[in-house]
Amino acid sequence: MPTSKLSKLNVNRACRSFVCWAASLNLPPDQCPSWTAGAGAPTAAEPNGSTYARTDGAGNTTLYLRASGSWVAVTLSDLSANTAAILAQVDMLAVATIAVADAPGGATTALTTVQLYQSDAVTPLTSARQVMILSGAAQYTPRAALNGNTTFDTVTAGTIVASGSGWALVTTDATGLFACTANNAADEAVYFWVASAEADDAPAERCAVISSNSDLATWAA
Repeated sequence: MPTSKLSKLNVNRACRSFVCWAASLNLPPDQCPSWTAGAGAPTAAEPNGSTYARTDGAGNTTLYLRASGSWVAVTLSDLSANTAAILAQVDMLAVATIAVADAPGGATTALTTVQLYQSDAVTPLTSARQVMILSGAAQYTPRAALNGNTTFDTVTAGTIVASGSGWALVTTDATGLFACTANNAADEAVYFWVASAEADDAPAERCAVISSNSDLATWAA
């Protein structure tokens, strides 16, 4: 049996009431934002915050929002801009994985790779970010002394912004990847980890490293 007009009105009132309840708004149903659809551009004087889906709309005239007493079409460029902004915010929190190869047989260089992921620790970042690579003799020790024998160069992914003994400020590529060599002429074991940059030269590439592994690399004759 087709839904009667009265039933549709009751469903619409229920939807409005749910919106108000979910937003903790103490308003009667008729003053709550509505969810409606139909052919042609919306004309009803609905409350601000209402949405309207146009069944015969094109790419930029399908979804409408009620704001300041008027209906505003949500364009594809609006959605693209918002998506880019959301992704940029997501990339500001990073989980880092670092891997440094051992250097046996008197070798002095070791391949070093860093991959930054979003907070789910699975999805790689979608933009370049600056982080610190640090090295030291102690594992998991806060503010551990840096290893004075380790330096970084020969970049194959990303860039080194600045570096010194035991540290490097680096910028990943657009997929969150950085790769270079770690150099050490001493026979020793060194731990490597990734941390947030305490200073940077590119505000748009800032991020907070919320987690990093600690990888041990050994240089031996």
